[in-house]
Amino acid sequence: MTPWQEDIKPQPLFRLPPKYPTKMARNRKEGWVLLSFDISAYGFVENIAVLESSHRGFEEVSKEALERWRYAPKFEDGQAVKAEDMRVQLDYTFGNRDRNFKNI
Repeated sequence: MTPWQEDIKPQPLFRLPPKYPTKMARNRKEGWVLLSFDISAYGFVENIAVLESSHRGFEEVSKEALERWRYAPKFEDGQAVKAEDMRVQLDYTFGNRDRNFKNI
């Protein structure tokens, strides 16, 4: 890989929103999950941890979705390196299914 700049932050390439857990949807529960993770030098998500959540019912599907995300890696001095302690919040709402994640 060759960066377009010497030092750049990881850039999302592929993000799939998590599936709304059936049990939570049936009970009309909304909520959120705050996750931390690392991005490998190859752009894979690693070391996912739940930092906080509004309900445990959202945690596993959040981790499963995040495992499938891919990034253009972080570059330092022209070399791809691991990006550590990235954070994202996944929101589960009935009215906003298309934009349910935000970087923290």
